[in-house]
This record gives sequence, structure tokens and C-alpha cells, in this order.
Amino acid sequence: MNEHLTDVLVIGAGPAGLALANNLLRQDASVRVMDQAPGPPQLESSFLLHCRGAEVLSQAKIGQALRDRSAAMGGIVEWSSELVDIDQDATGITAMLGDGKQAPTRWLVDCDRADSIVRKLAGIEFPGRDGRYSLIAAAVDWDLDRQVLTGAASRWASRGDADD
Repeated sequence: MNEHLTDVLVIGAGPAGLALANNLLRQDASVRVMDQAPGPPQLESSFLLHCRGAEVLSQAKIGQALRDRSAAMGGIVEWSSELVDIDQDATGITAMLGDGKQAPTRWLVDCDRADSIVRKLAGIEFPGRDGRYSLIAAAVDWDLDRQVLTGAASRWASRGDADD
């Protein structure tokens, strides 16, 4: 949208990017939030979350609350904004977008997953997991009480005794 210098350009409109943007807006910083997605996610995008955790910590609801708060402070999310290149000089950073526009900024913050374009363009590797996982769906017939297993796992997790 605007092609004037902003204080902070946040790439990624998930909970991390929106929380950062909201805190910066509270400090009167000029902030742009961009995401290549066409709009906010409609479904839970954090799988591998236990059912009760998904009920309590629904990412879609948190994202909507963060977007609402941002809008109340004058912030907007620029959806369908694809970052294709970045250029840094002594005055700041210029983000080149897929539509040919440029977004000059003092600071560029990457809040867009481990495989983000910002990380790739900056040449920063991600030494952690790549997000791939294996899932096996199986019908298992055993004589163990499911409630006992679930309760034991909950007690273990709440104590934080990872070495037990």
C-alpha cells in the first residue's frame, strides 16, 4: 500500500507477528504487517495440539482477537502480500513485493514459520525440525485402562519431570 518508510515491517500475520505488531503500535511505532496468505486462517493451523489444548488455545480465535485489537489501534494486515526480495543499506531495508511495489522500513521482523522467505533471503538456516512428522492411524486392542494412561501422562506433564 504505502511506499513510505515505516519503523517496522512484520512478515507473518499469525499470533506471533500480530502480538509483536500490537505491542509496537502501543508504543506509537509505525508498523506494517504483511502475509502472503489471501486472508486469515479459518481453521486451526496448529495441529499436534492435544484436543483440550485446542479447545482452550484455539489459534483462530486468538488470531481474530489480535487482529481486532490491531484494527482498534489503526493497524491493518496486508493480505496477499508476497515478499520476493530484500535489500539492506545504511538507511534501512527495502522489501520488494510480488506486485512490484517496495516497502522501505527501518526494521524487518520475520514471524513467518521456519521455512520463511525472509530466512532464505537472509541466508539464515533453521537448525530445528523441518515440520515433517509421521502419523500412524491404527486400531489397537489392549487391556490397559485409557483413563489411567491419560491421567498418568497429565500428572507427569504438569510436574515437568521430563527425566522420569
